[in-house]
Amino acid sequence: MSEMNSVDLTEFLLNRLRASFSTEARLRFNHRSTSDCFVSPEQARQIALLTYEVVVNAIEHAHPSGIDVEVTFECRRSSDGRLVVAISDDGVGLPERMNPYRDGGSGLRKIRALADTMDAELRIESDSLGSTFTLTLPTIVQLVTQGDAYFRRILDELPTAVYATDAEGKMSYFNEAAAALWGCRPEIGSVKWSGAQKLFWPDGRELPLAESPMALAIREKRPIRGMEVVVERPDGKRIRIVPHAIPLFGSEGTFIGAVNFILDLSERVRAEELAVRLAAIVESSDDAILSKNLDGIIMTWNGGCERLFGYTAQEAIGRSVTMLIPEDRPDEEPMILARLRRGEKIDHYETIRRRKDGSLIDIALTVSPIRGADGTIVGASKVARDITERKRAAEKQALLLGEMRHRVKNLSTVIEALARQSRPRGPKVDAFIDAFMGRVRALLSTGELTLGSPARSVELRQLLEKVLQPFADPDESDRIVFAGPRLVLSEKTAGGLALAFHELATNSLKYGALKAATGHVGVEWAIQPSQGAQRIQIVWKESGGRRIRAKPVREGFGTRVIGQALSRERDARTELHFERGGLRCLFEFTGSDGAS
Repeated sequence: MSEMNSVDLTEFLLNRLRASFSTEARLRFNHRSTSDCFVSPEQARQIALLTYEVVVNAIEHAHPSGIDVEVTFECRRSSDGRLVVAISDDGVGLPERMNPYRDGGSGLRKIRALADTMDAELRIESDSLGSTFTLTLPTIVQLVTQGDAYFRRILDELPTAVYATDAEGKMSYFNEAAAALWGCRPEIGSVKWSGAQKLFWPDGRELPLAESPMALAIREKRPIRGMEVVVERPDGKRIRIVPHAIPLFGSEGTFIGAVNFILDLSERVRAEELAVRLAAIVESSDDAILSKNLDGIIMTWNGGCERLFGYTAQEAIGRSVTMLIPEDRPDEEPMILARLRRGEKIDHYETIRRRKDGSLIDIALTVSPIRGADGTIVGASKVARDITERKRAAEKQALLLGEMRHRVKNLSTVIEALARQSRPRGPKVDAFIDAFMGRVRALLSTGELTLGSPARSVELRQLLEKVLQPFADPDESDRIVFAGPRLVLSEKTAGGLALAFHELATNSLKYGALKAATGHVGVEWAIQPSQGAQRIQIVWKESGGRRIRAKPVREGFGTRVIGQALSRERDARTELHFERGGLRCLFEFTGSDGAS
């Protein structure tokens, strides 16, 4: 049986028994060192059920004086390859006149029934020094040679290659997995030793079939395990395998043949090759990549870690990862470990670490859980990237942007001062300057927003909040509302719309919804796919203001600004609808590369 598809019975039983009887203070378990006791998970569970009942029996027949109960179990293979499990206790034994194969309570009945279920031989020995229950299970090939069609079907469906020979080495049985491995179907009774046409040693030398593991097991009448060989199929493909050839003996000890369980190493070989490639990638990466266990102990450390943190692999492996964490962040590593135990991944976590020379560096950290073969989390991988220069550049950019915003505001103030000092006297001139400066501030606010973006773009919602802020009442936040998905506009598009929204808000404050105490303005937008591009629609809608009786006869400057807001956009149209309930303005255009 392939160890990859099985469990170590000794370890399995020990863990199960300790868990089941953890509250029995008087009970101690011993086990003898064994080997080659791998069984299927289902068989292990059945044996564990029987063993549990045996231990319960041992406790029942323990020394009445309260002496500790010691249970010893052993798993081994008999000379003919059968699995033998022996469980002994040091109690007072079963009652003297009891026939353990017939009498006894529910516990003994369960033990006998479980043994029958497994087609196993059960031997029970008992005296005043304790009891021993010995379970001997037949090999799969023995069941097949006994003509059991049920077990033959099981063998036929196994994904592991299995075949058997007679005492002379002639093929007597093979399953479908073996035929698939060999790439042919050998003739029963004529082919000897193996169904493969050619065998090779791992170094490429040809291995004669008469020297194959199966031939050795038959000739020397001993198990041959762990000998790695290469099978060549008729199509020339070569597959690395590990045969487990076991000689078989009859009930009287007569040698009757052998069975071979073949472990296909193809997946393991691919996994090893992949692991080598991944290790090379990790080692050559500029990023610092390390792994740690759930106690925070460093297990691996690549060249990037050495360059970033200053420690060599010899200095770092085996130490706690907290050696890299500054003293003012004591809760950071416990937080990371807690999230890892929950199976969470930590993406792009920006923090600070200490190098070997004591200097601090800014890093971006990604932490992912590492799972064992059984799916449980056993550790974590960490990828750290030095972002010190990026942080410095961001700080410098923020400083420059702040200075630029300050200068833009100063420029607005200077323009307004010049305009007012140069103006002729009169209310119409004052109104013109107010309108003019409003438009200037709308444009400058757009520039202020786009300056903070590397792509020189701005979200529509941000633009509306900035441009319409002077018209909003902080105590009545529902008078101007926005609704729509995330929409990013280019600087060019945002500039035209900023002027248009300023004009609409100014007009609303003078004549429309914002002039009335119960008036409201809603701005809604939507994005629709259109022939590989995006069709964008933005609607300004006023309600609750003075009823509009007719469309204005004269078209003012503000109307022209609104109409030209999208003049440089593709397939654009702007419509003003003077409806009785309030003004409705529609902007529609096809998004460019800067709008999404």
